[in-house]
Amino acid sequence: MANITSAQKIKEKQFIYWDEQDKISWEDFRGTAFHKSVQGIPGTAAVSRVGIQRKYFRYKESPDTISLMLRVTFNRFLSSVRANWKTDRYLEHEQLHFDMTELLARKMRRAYILVDLNIPAEGKKVPKIIRSLTEDYKAQQVAFDNDSYSSAEKQKEWRIKIDEELLFLAEYNHPVVKIPVVTSK
Repeated sequence: MANITSAQKIKEKQFIYWDEQDKISWEDFRGTAFHKSVQGIPGTAAVSRVGIQRKYFRYKESPDTISLMLRVTFNRFLSSVRANWKTDRYLEHEQLHFDMTELLARKMRRAYILVDLNIPAEGKKVPKIIRSLTEDYKAQQVAFDNDSYSSAEKQKEWRIKIDEELLFLAEYNHPVVKIPVVTSK
């Protein structure tokens, strides 16, 4: 059995990793509450700090494969909510931000799988693809906030759209992507 240090335990408790079955709750928002608008949006109820952890692995047993882990995280200690704004609608809103980040990760995983990194010209495309996906993601987050700020109906439409996209990209839901590479001997 592996020995887990207290620093590792703290880090594990700091993050929630995206899971289709497990949803965030208001108890997960442990950051310091704020008193002003956030990101210029007046009346912001909550802020979710979500991101994608990236790690590369190469195993001796598989020298012709690089494993890339893209894991979507929710940072409990940097996410916060106003005490009097803890409603189901706002929680669903924050969950959608988390889900959109998983959608970005799936698109990134797909890009790594579909591009042949052994062909130099193809391999050079990956950073451009990732940059483009990230820009689209940021625009999507802003559009979602703008659409759903005062409309529960718009938020429901976004829920349907995101769920459909997650389902469409379901084959890329595993955090680890195996990328074949040519090794020189």
